[in-house]
Amino acid sequence: MKAIQKKTLHQEIANNLREMIMSGELREGDKIKEDELCTVMEISKTPLREALRVLSAEGLIRLIPNRGSYVTTPTFEEIKEMFDVMSVLEGVCARTAAEKMSSAILKNWRIFTTSLKRTSDLKIKSNIFTTTICIMPSYKSWPATKP
Repeated sequence: MKAIQKKTLHQEIANNLREMIMSGELREGDKIKEDELCTVMEISKTPLREALRVLSAEGLIRLIPNRGSYVTTPTFEEIKEMFDVMSVLEGVCARTAAEKMSSAILKNWRIFTTSLKRTSDLKIKSNIFTTTICIMPSYKSWPATKP
């Protein structure tokens, strides 16, 4: 049984605003109208402002003191920096997974990657990926070292 994941109100608000930005409902340069959002979402300003701080840290919102909050888009340089960091983190994750992977899981992983290489159809690749990830055991069940 999995633990129930509890989200705080400001996390839910941040998720809603993030989705509004990603879907284009809120666009770059748009001012975040706090009063309007509070009314529509039936919330107070405190959790909204906490959510705006979260989105500011993510680079989706620019907070300007005494002026308000505005939707922003990361610059090319910021995106490049994010990908540089992600590539390092993904390498560390891959190495850690490989070190902890049992021979049975490694065999399944090889079958998975071979299947991906054999097709150029993105829908089939997506199905292979989803199926493989769903049947792979969770990280916590992997042995601490290779057998």
